[in-house]
Amino acid sequence: MIFSEYHQKAINLLADAYSKDFAEYVSKNETFVDLLMELAEKYIDKNIPIVDVDANYELALSLCERVTVE
Repeated sequence: MIFSEYHQKAINLLADAYSKDFAEYVSKNETFVDLLMELAEKYIDKNIPIVDVDANYELALSLCERVTVE
């Protein structure tokens, strides 16, 4: 095994070890939540013809709740 293979294996082991903690950190981050909501609203505006503002907001929230960080 050459150095770069050892290096990649070490990176993969670290990512595996910290991925759940990082996912929890991201999901609780206000910036992430705000960005996710903004993206959901843009997605709805582009793809789903909902004109009611309240329904649009509720759908965006529902979409955000279904997003998982893996």
